Amino acid sequence: MARPTLEEVARAAGCSLATASKALAGRPEVAVATRARVHEAAKSLGYERRPRTLVSQPRRRSLLAAFDGFGSVYSAEVLEGALAAATKAGVEMIVGLTPTESEGGVDAAWLEQRAASGVLGILVVTATLADGVDETAGQLGVPVVCVDAKSRGHESIATIRSTNWAGAALGTQHLVDLGHRRVAFAGVNPTFDFALERYAGYRSALERSGIEPDPALAFPGDTDYSTGFAIGTRIARSPRPPSAIMCLCDAVALGVIEGARRSGLRTPERLSVVGFDDLQPAHWSSPALTTVRQPLRRMGGLAVRTLVRMSEGHEPDSSQIQLATSLVVRSSTAPPHEGHELQERLDERPDETAAV
Repeated sequence: MARPTLEEVARAAGCSLATASKALAGRPEVAVATRARVHEAAKSLGYERRPRTLVSQPRRRSLLAAFDGFGSVYSAEVLEGALAAATKAGVEMIVGLTPTESEGGVDAAWLEQRAASGVLGILVVTATLADGVDETAGQLGVPVVCVDAKSRGHESIATIRSTNWAGAALGTQHLVDLGHRRVAFAGVNPTFDFALERYAGYRSALERSGIEPDPALAFPGDTDYSTGFAIGTRIARSPRPPSAIMCLCDAVALGVIEGARRSGLRTPERLSVVGFDDLQPAHWSSPALTTVRQPLRRMGGLAVRTLVRMSEGHEPDSSQIQLATSLVVRSSTAPPHEGHELQERLDERPDETAAV
C-alpha cells in the first residue's frame, strides 16, 4: 500500500501544499485552526513527516591572527599576505586584537584562552610578549608564531621578521654615499626589538664610514606619524639641523617631512629622508619617499604556512626567520645642500675655519 503524501494531506485539510508543510513543521505563521486541520488530516491518512536529513560537515580548520592594532597600512599588508596563504591552504582566518602594552601584552592566560577555542594555531603580529609566554606556548599543544614581536627574550617562539639591522644600515649608507655626514635617526626606542636592531644598523653604517654617531642626532619616539612630525619640527627649528635622517619606519619618515616643511625645511633640498617599510603612502607622498622595503605580505604568508606545518607536526626550519630587505630610492634623498657641505668640511677640518 502506497504511503500517503503531503499533497493528499493538504487536499484533505483544504490548504496549499506550502501551508501544510509549515503547519506540520510547527511554523508560527500558520493559523491555529489551520494547523489543527492539517494535523487531523495527517493523522487520519496515516501520514508521517519524514525527519530532515542533515549532511554532516567536516570540522572547519581555523587560525587566529591577532594584531596590536589596525591603525597602520603595515597591519593591512601583513594581513593580506596571511589571508592569501590561509585561503590557499584551505584554512579559515579569524582576526582579532591582542592585549595592549598597558594591559600587559600577550601573556600566558591570553594564549591559553585562545588555544582553548580550538584553533589550529595562533599568529601574533607586532605585539608585546609578557614574561613567561615561552614556556606556556611550548605547553599549549597549539603552535604560536610571531611577526615583528616588540619585546625581546622570546627566542623559543617562532618569529618572522625582516633583516632590520641590515636594512637600516643600507638606508644609512645610501645617505652617506650621497655625501651626508650629519645623519640623524628618528625613532630610538629601547622597548621595541626591531627598533633596537634598526638603530644599531644605522650606527654601524656611520662607524664603518668613519663617522662618529652623534647622540644629539638620535631622536627618541614611537612608530607613528606624530612622532615624526614632532622630530621634523624640532630639526627645522634647531640652529644647526642635520642634512639627512634615517627613520624607524615610513610613518615616522612622512611625519618628519611634513613637520620640517611646515617649519621651513624642505625635503630633499635641505633634509634628505629615508623610511623603512615601503608602504603604499611612500609611493604617494610628495616627494616620493626613499625607503627600505621589507616584504610584509611575504612575512604574513610565511607565518601562516609555518603555523599550518607546525599544526601538522613539523618543526620550523628555524625559530628566528628573517626575510631580506632592499633599498628603494625615490625623490626624498639628494646630495647635501652647498651650505651643509661647507659646514661638514669645516667640522672635519676645523683648522680651515680661519681661512674661510
